[in-house]
Amino acid sequence: MLSYLRAHKLITFIGAVLALIIVYYFTLNYVTKEIPRTIRVEASDVSQCKSIPIGHRACGGPDGYMIYSTKTSDIERYSNLVSLKEKLIAPLLLLQEGGASICSIAMPPRIELVDGKCQKDPRPIIN
Repeated sequence: MLSYLRAHKLITFIGAVLALIIVYYFTLNYVTKEIPRTIRVEASDVSQCKSIPIGHRACGGPDGYMIYSTKTSDIERYSNLVSLKEKLIAPLLLLQEGGASICSIAMPPRIELVDGKCQKDPRPIIN
């Protein structure tokens, strides 16, 4: 039978673990919602339109590219949030087994400016 002191320590430990899980969840949720808010596509010239790699594929390279405007986006904040999210998710990825990913190379998109907004050029890239 647990003594009162041992039971109290166990309850305190469980409470601390639950508090950490809650902080972790809310931090990950905040970061996930905040990332898209840092990226804007409004621009006055196509030279302000850029793309940034997003995600990771199992065999290396990005999962895709996000288009943004250097005029209206906060890329430093975006990079900091993405870095934090990757650190938060890393322990979860270690627990995941049997995940699959395609192994093709995602190429940076051609970008155009349409009605003051940067967007992917839908025409295929021909070498």
